[in-house]
Amino acid sequence: MKIKKCLLAINGFLVLFLIMSKVVLAQEGAAPRHFPYAGKVNALIVLVQTQEDRFEHCVQYVRDEDGVPKYEGMAYVPHCSDRKGRKDQWKIGSFQSWTDDPRTEWPLDTLDVLPNRRKLPYWAKEGRLIDLPGKRTVTTGSLTDFYLLMSGNRLDFRGMVYPYVYVHRYPQKYYFEQPAPFTNGVVKMAHEAISFVGTHPQNLPLDDVAIWDTYRNGVGADRRPDGKFDMIILVYRFNGFREVIQGSGISSFGTSGGEDGFAVSPIKLGDLEVVEGYPHGSGVIARGNSHKEVLRVIVHEIGHRYYGGHTNSAFDVMGYGSYAFYGAGNRLQLGWVQADTLNLATMRQRKTSVMRWGDCVPAKCYGLLMACLDVAT
Repeated sequence: MKIKKCLLAINGFLVLFLIMSKVVLAQEGAAPRHFPYAGKVNALIVLVQTQEDRFEHCVQYVRDEDGVPKYEGMAYVPHCSDRKGRKDQWKIGSFQSWTDDPRTEWPLDTLDVLPNRRKLPYWAKEGRLIDLPGKRTVTTGSLTDFYLLMSGNRLDFRGMVYPYVYVHRYPQKYYFEQPAPFTNGVVKMAHEAISFVGTHPQNLPLDDVAIWDTYRNGVGADRRPDGKFDMIILVYRFNGFREVIQGSGISSFGTSGGEDGFAVSPIKLGDLEVVEGYPHGSGVIARGNSHKEVLRVIVHEIGHRYYGGHTNSAFDVMGYGSYAFYGAGNRLQLGWVQADTLNLATMRQRKTSVMRWGDCVPAKCYGLLMACLDVAT
């Protein structure tokens, strides 16, 4: 007699590893969890550009350095159509565009009525980047949608986007050459951008403490307000923060220690203190030229609040360059999925057929697979 059982497996190969090595990942205490992983939490997202960022057209991409896209002696291609059939990709020697699709990419746009503002890209408006707090609406492809899918509806991550792109007052070089009174130029730039939002709130309800203070910063399981702003995400179109970090984002506003980098010049948004630092700080810095890139960097930087450092796994939100989803191991550590334990000894005694090659069939489970086992008795 054959009994068919279907169980939720973990990315095919990983489930085989778990079964054969009899590994059970702990549901509690397996990750630092410095940020809420269940319930509701909200973030303020501010898009930012440096003064040097005047990049509009397609370029032959080689690397990004000091906030400037470098290319081997090649000037800007006047129009994206001049790429002569080459694909729009990040591979060295290829062409990369920020204007082919303004619905998904981040065009330069024009200055607003204030010199420190530019217009938001299409994908940062009307819930496409993140859905509003207190609503039931979930926009397909938003951060809210992403976290609900990854967490199995356990984490309702919402927020608001500042209605303009903030442009820094000075060239980036100024902040790194004169960082005082802050630790480094990144902290100084973050302080300036957040301070601008505080003095130009543009009708954002920054005084509504109930929206922005939902947990004790640095302790994700403690949902008591602590008088500190929960999460501000600064998103740069380009940045050149090589002096501080070799990467596309920072899990703080510029420092990695337990100190408050803003203590020398405190900031408040409404009645809430904005704290700089990791893992207790009020925010992270991300970078991206498109909707997709911004999403993947944000979830990676917030991932540092859950897991700490990086991994080399391609199935891990903390993997170098591969983070586009929370892998099965990530979700197990946060209690976002459950795993069944199979007793191999019992199965052998019953002459049970263990999972065979080809037993896993893809299903639309956003990174998961459905594995069907034929259990013979």
